[in-house]
Amino acid sequence: MLHELHPAVGWKNVMNKTAELMLRLGNSEATPDQLYKNIKTPCLIGVGDSDQMVTQEETKRIVSLIDHAEFYLLENTVHPIDRIDLNKVVKWILKI
Repeated sequence: MLHELHPAVGWKNVMNKTAELMLRLGNSEATPDQLYKNIKTPCLIGVGDSDQMVTQEETKRIVSLIDHAEFYLLENTVHPIDRIDLNKVVKWILKI
């Protein structure tokens, strides 16, 4: 399945990059706040209400660091992006 989702970069590359990220996070090497503060583009940042990997509080903290960022809670949604109801996301974006 991964080879179908990531043909351009290759599933092995995706797995290696994910492993690197997980190791950094496990070693408490979070992204420095200043990197978020440097973002100047308006952002929509959402989290699922059933997410087991990222909390609403963590997401709201990141939103607070970015000028012109907006928080959105995705109802009945878990973490993996391939399980998100895209119709909900599209409706939310179109409301803005």
